[in-house]
Amino acid sequence: MRYWRGFPLIGLVALMAGCNPATSGAPTSDTSPMPTSAVAKRQDLTGYTFFNGKLIIPSAAQATAYSPYDTPVISVMTTTGKYVARGEPIVKLTIPGADQAANQANANATVANAALSDQKNLASGPVKAAQQALQDAQTAEKAAQDTVANGGTADVAAATQARIDAQTALQQAQQQMQQTLEPAKQVATASAAQVQEAKADAAQGIVRSPISGTIVALEAQPGMDAKARQELATVIDFSAVRIQANVPPELKGVVVRGTHVIVSMSGPSSEPLDGRVLSVKVTPPASGETSSGYLAEIRFTNPQSMARPSTSVQRVGIKTGEVKGALVVPVGAVTSQGGQSTVKVQKGSDWVSTNVVTGISDGNLIEIKSGLTEGDVVQVTAGS
Repeated sequence: MRYWRGFPLIGLVALMAGCNPATSGAPTSDTSPMPTSAVAKRQDLTGYTFFNGKLIIPSAAQATAYSPYDTPVISVMTTTGKYVARGEPIVKLTIPGADQAANQANANATVANAALSDQKNLASGPVKAAQQALQDAQTAEKAAQDTVANGGTADVAAATQARIDAQTALQQAQQQMQQTLEPAKQVATASAAQVQEAKADAAQGIVRSPISGTIVALEAQPGMDAKARQELATVIDFSAVRIQANVPPELKGVVVRGTHVIVSMSGPSSEPLDGRVLSVKVTPPASGETSSGYLAEIRFTNPQSMARPSTSVQRVGIKTGEVKGALVVPVGAVTSQGGQSTVKVQKGSDWVSTNVVTGISDGNLIEIKSGLTEGDVVQVTAGS
């Protein structure tokens, strides 16, 4: 198995609108982040508690498509983040003369089939005449037989012989037509075989997805000169991928089998993915710890929704509550010490430290239950 370690969560949503840089003083050599400001406002808030996790990718769930030889890339039929089925064409490579040979083979087959059709039209005249003669002879034979059966006189033997002669003539006409068409048939058959051979040769330039999954890396670009064994695309089957997360002891009764969680991935995508807890097991105490740990195994609920795939997890979150019209500020506005939370509120030209009672947080915004009023301007420490 291959492992990727996660990184600290920065947040699920952007900082609140209305954040403006604070007025700066004289130049200083201090490289610490400069505070900004934000306005306390009301909005619906869903709270989460976050804990660390990492992605575990079984070897069979990841595969790379390679160029089989040195050749330019003609076209790329996929994109990063696209779900592809096993065997689906993803890259077309150049095979010198392959496309030209396939086109010429198709043209030759078209000409050969047209020639065969023309030969059939010419050779079918005698056969059609013989078929009509046989039909007339059969009608005459039947009439002679009916006349005799009704007490009349007719030469049934002559009518029967005429029908037999007509059958023989038809067989001879059909044999003659087959002999006439045989050369054209051989040409058409050979042309069809050449088409299949040309298609097989051209198909060698098609690189297909080795497994079903999501394209997570796409090195192939139209016009690039690919080298033999060069990586063209990497595919991961996220339905077979698992997340291992270290569950804090205080959440052991909440994070259980079947629990819904969100998984925040690293990289450009800010949208968390839904996950479901498969199992939770007790682990030995970590170094320096006295209590046991808890390790949850999680699967993605809808892995194909990963539009911008990543191979590392930032954090795993479990929902802690929802508040409609909560008064919120960025988490960087709140400082906690000794069990007391404070926020610096702008009063004229001063920043006044104000005690607050906090509630739920989504990792970026935090609920203020008391201590602030909607519209208060608060100081936010970047990177908090």
